[in-house]
Amino acid sequence: MFAPAGIPAPVLARVNAEFVKAVHSADLKPRIEQQDMEPTGLSVKAFNAAYYAELKRWTKVAKDAGLKAD
Repeated sequence: MFAPAGIPAPVLARVNAEFVKAVHSADLKPRIEQQDMEPTGLSVKAFNAAYYAELKRWTKVAKDAGLKAD
């Protein structure tokens, strides 16, 4: 889940905590798993690290393949 830039840290922490709780709830967790996804519910810091690592990785793949956005 993404939030607007500049969102106050306490608000972001609360939204993230509620999101993590929902992802692991008895109602939602099985639905996520049925779609062959893993309900992780990362911390804000861990999510940011994973997101930027993937962005860097796939940017390199696209560049190496000579792909360009139109």
